[in-house]
Amino acid sequence: MTRTTQDPRAELSSQARATIEQQQRERRRRRGVRTLVAVVVTAALAGGITLATRADDRSAAAHVIPAQDTGHVRAAYYGTRDGMTVVSGGAAPHTLDLYADFLCPQCGRLHRTLGTAIEQATESGKLQVRYHMVPLLVDFSNPAGYSLDAANAALCAADAGRFLPFHASLLTDQPREGRRGHDRSQLTDLGHRLGITDQTFDTCVSTGTYDTRLRQELTRVSADPTLHQPNTRNPRFGTPTALADGTHLVDLTTTDWLDQLLTS
Repeated sequence: MTRTTQDPRAELSSQARATIEQQQRERRRRRGVRTLVAVVVTAALAGGITLATRADDRSAAAHVIPAQDTGHVRAAYYGTRDGMTVVSGGAAPHTLDLYADFLCPQCGRLHRTLGTAIEQATESGKLQVRYHMVPLLVDFSNPAGYSLDAANAALCAADAGRFLPFHASLLTDQPREGRRGHDRSQLTDLGHRLGITDQTFDTCVSTGTYDTRLRQELTRVSADPTLHQPNTRNPRFGTPTALADGTHLVDLTTTDWLDQLLTS
């Protein structure tokens, strides 16, 4: 009888294949586990961010805008609406046109740094200020529209004789870009706490009385080359922008620009 002898090399090859296959299965299993962990972590992070954003929005909805004290300025200098501009102060040696968006962080910083000095220079007769509310960042709140609502409400406050404290309150307590802005009810409440009692103000804020004209004004100033920032590769309008004596742009990056204007 003939005995069949198995080739040792074939047996070794079979064992090697089995080992390789086992290693491949283990690698696939580890990859699957890592993928699952990554998915779970990503979902948890996204969920955490969503929950945090919702919590921030709920907090913003309940937020009461602090009413700023502008007692250092007499009510006669609170500003009078002239079209889409609010004028503070009478005839003066110098004029300053300020273009700002209530959502613009740099605009808030400018106000916190020099707002009081500008207001005092106005009351002392050294300066006439023309405030331009520009809803440039209207699409940069969530939901969109805060810049426009705030600009309209500020003009409504000007009609009620309370522009300056309203303006100061919104620039001191700014929402963050990309997040929920103060809604119309919060803007109306601020006006009430600043002493506005006329129902016309409430209607003006709730119906967006000046919305269309503010959009038109944004289009106009954006196309005005005299308001384009010259120190950029692609000169264009931005906020804040300041025009001194109606003729030249102010370099707001310099720390003493207001002193230079008042002493020129």
